[in-house]
Amino acid sequence: MGAIVYLVYGDDERFHLELTFSMASALKFMKDDPAGIRIVLVCDEANARPDLGVEHIIISKDEIRSWQFEGQYNHAIKPHVVQHALHRLQEKVAFVDTDTFFIAHPKSMFDRIGKGRTLLCSEEATLAEDPEKKWIKTTETTSELLGRYPISLSTRMNNSGVIGIDPADAALLVDVIGVMRELRSIDSVFTAEQLAATI
Repeated sequence: MGAIVYLVYGDDERFHLELTFSMASALKFMKDDPAGIRIVLVCDEANARPDLGVEHIIISKDEIRSWQFEGQYNHAIKPHVVQHALHRLQEKVAFVDTDTFFIAHPKSMFDRIGKGRTLLCSEEATLAEDPEKKWIKTTETTSELLGRYPISLSTRMNNSGVIGIDPADAALLVDVIGVMRELRSIDSVFTAEQLAATI
């Protein structure tokens, strides 16, 4: 059916605690019905978890740095990891943040992912509703387009705690990375990765 993909790197033990809980919440449902779902951990060697009995994709410190725009934006790694996992696994991928947990069988998530049907975690506020007004400069600078995608203060952002995509739509990640890079060249907005994944 597809692969749940997690990412852990660095030296923060909290992410391992979150990972263990998130996986346990998924496996609770998959115990009696695996539904053809794999669990894959993308990590550097130091963060491998053989105790969890899941598949691993090991990435190097150089890859991590490159995918973070040479260390300038940590969250830039997420769409790169999704792109890498799609290429390696050649099946539907649901990238799940370690602090996201399951309250239903993961197969319901994969049922919503298909060619032309990508999935993000949840809808958030419009850019205009951002209390810190971080997006005003960005929207004024972009002339209403980021790459080929429209943007305005009425654009509604989605949370990227889950990014679900079919291999048929892998090319969209090139756009996500390009838009994210353009956003970061305008301003160092923390949620550039979420907006790039949304539009």
